[in-house]
Amino acid sequence: MVDIPLSPPPVGDVSRRPSPGYVVIPRSPEIDAEEERLSRALVATVGGCRPVVTAEQVSQYLLAPYDIPATRFSVHGYQPEDFLLMFEEVADFDRAFRGPPPPSTPFQQIWKRWSRLSVASPKDLRFRVLLVLSGIPAHTWSLDSAQPILGSSCAKLEPTEDTVNRTDLKHFVVADWRVHPDLIPCVRTLLLPEPKLPHDPGNLFLKEHELIHSKLSLLTYCVAVCLLEWQDRTPRDDDDNGMLPDNWD
Repeated sequence: MVDIPLSPPPVGDVSRRPSPGYVVIPRSPEIDAEEERLSRALVATVGGCRPVVTAEQVSQYLLAPYDIPATRFSVHGYQPEDFLLMFEEVADFDRAFRGPPPPSTPFQQIWKRWSRLSVASPKDLRFRVLLVLSGIPAHTWSLDSAQPILGSSCAKLEPTEDTVNRTDLKHFVVADWRVHPDLIPCVRTLLLPEPKLPHDPGNLFLKEHELIHSKLSLLTYCVAVCLLEWQDRTPRDDDDNGMLPDNWD
């Protein structure tokens, strides 16, 4: 019996893509501002036999009776609930959230306040590491470059004073909270797009947005990552205060 070799899965097939992993999104002023805006938001679930309901119907049957101008709220598809209702004014939010349910609606709607905790589970990062990156080019010497180089499991990079002052451009030194030291890469290839060239209309006199490009030109740099020190700050029974000593703070 002759074994027929199996053809490889197509490009983009699930079996060829990276396995699941941790992705830490660093806290930012933009996230804080969005959470503040969502403090005036409701999430809504269609109840009963769950008929098909559109965002326009939610606006018409559930918000119109509260006399809220259409310019001061918006309705969006959402998961795991069905809709996200965002209000520009606190008074409008309170009127919809605390008021009596609208009469004679063709469907049942259950709503509650939006919360970042609703579909989340808690986790603490206990590993504190000190890292050295070698090979970062001078024109990309920043935390914005170091963050993707170190991977998605880094939480909050804290550069040393020499790194900030660019005292030694050979070594980019940062402290960080990590999911686990084993997830720190040893070597990374940094790919940086080349500067955009001035637009040349050519013989066809095409505008810039009409051009169809066949490639994106980049430069590649090899960056080595060295783990100088790591600490597991998981509380121990024999610790006096439940924490290991902090050598850097």
